[in-house]
Amino acid sequence: MKVIVVGLGRFGAASARALKQNGFEVVGIDKEMRLVEELKDEVDLAVRADATDPEVLRQHGGADVRALVAAVGEDFEAQILVVVQAQKIGIEHVVARSTTPTHARILQAVGAESTISPEEEAGTTLARRLAIPNIKRYFELGDGVGISELEVPTGLIGESLRSLDLPSKFQLNVVGVRRPDDPSNEETSYAFIAVPDPDEALRDGDILELVGTDEALARLVKKVG
Repeated sequence: MKVIVVGLGRFGAASARALKQNGFEVVGIDKEMRLVEELKDEVDLAVRADATDPEVLRQHGGADVRALVAAVGEDFEAQILVVVQAQKIGIEHVVARSTTPTHARILQAVGAESTISPEEEAGTTLARRLAIPNIKRYFELGDGVGISELEVPTGLIGESLRSLDLPSKFQLNVVGVRRPDDPSNEETSYAFIAVPDPDEALRDGDILELVGTDEALARLVKKVG
């Protein structure tokens, strides 16, 4: 899938790198040559251009582009124009960076499918990591509900999933276990166990894949961590 990222500042560049690392074909566009040069070796194509011009978007993918990330930083008018032009040429998914709730509403009104506030996301992530220190990764499914990768707390090592009964006691469902080949090595590879044996003891270094609310996860860690 081809994705265009417009605006290659800190947020846009980070988005472009993450998309590329996850297998997308990425085109980065910015009016500032310095930013284009910094990213050109990390994406499929980085160009200096004004993406408020619909011809620029057509030239670099047009109908072949499935999604566009509008990450223009300081110039909100340009951000709006990028979203509008992406809609006009038929790009299916448009995600736009917003800095305020008002900006988010405006961007959605002119065609952004969704908006993201890096500042709010960073604050939410920080709060979650402080509340749940063992958390490795988190994928939000809805308001306050997500899939969490939780390193097995010391208090759970040696316990089985059956004895823990997480669904009944904590309203958390285990969807898998990631088990390290060598727990003493920080760069070790992991085997994913999609259907863990409910009677097998959890080991040091195991990572639980859990579905549930942030509150339920925090209660579990507070009780056994």
